[in-house]
Amino acid sequence: MISVLSVLFFATLVLAEPPVRVRVLAEIGRKAMTSAKWKAGLGALLMGLVTTGAVTLASPGAGSGPVRPPEAAKQAVEKEGPPRADTHGDPLPAESLARLGTVRFRHGDNIRSLAFTPDGKQVVSHGEDSIRVWEAATGREVGSVLPEAERWIWDALLTRDGRRIVSLEADAQGHFSGQTHRFVVRTHDRATLKLVREFVLERTFLFSRFSPDGKYFALVAEPGTVLELWDVEAG
Repeated sequence: MISVLSVLFFATLVLAEPPVRVRVLAEIGRKAMTSAKWKAGLGALLMGLVTTGAVTLASPGAGSGPVRPPEAAKQAVEKEGPPRADTHGDPLPAESLARLGTVRFRHGDNIRSLAFTPDGKQVVSHGEDSIRVWEAATGREVGSVLPEAERWIWDALLTRDGRRIVSLEADAQGHFSGQTHRFVVRTHDRATLKLVREFVLERTFLFSRFSPDGKYFALVAEPGTVLELWDVEAG
């Protein structure tokens, strides 16, 4: 008897139309039960229908289409605005709420050289990790040049006309004297910071200098008595 009622109750959950459920289940119950058992079965049947109605009311739209997110969550997604910014207007990391201090004029590594553009509107800073260009009036970073993987920036120069930035990149061991390593001389357009040209050197040298116009690159190789002069454009 319990298994029959269980089957009847399960049928009330899966069939679509309530009137059809009642007629079918009543017919099955009438044929399968005596009069006394019919009353008990009918009570269980009604209890199942009430439960089914409660489930239906608690889950609007169930079985009639795809499940939709709650309205509050939907509105929260629609209200997502631009990324948060600090008091200077600089963007914050994704999960940050505020910033103590500022990122203005913060290079992030030891600065090895500085230069103003001829019009005085920008400052170029060179550190081993990068070359960064700053807005002189506000300290806002307007762009950066990063070295290739496993390399660092040995030297850098803003040309006298302010149009190009030339740099020397060394591999991870290139700063140790007495060893031959791969170095790359690169030229970037200062306005766009796009790479214009580059050439590779494999040398063991002590120190180097760029000419003020960035056209030539001079180096002193070990044992310190040899001077090499390179045309940056021709390589």
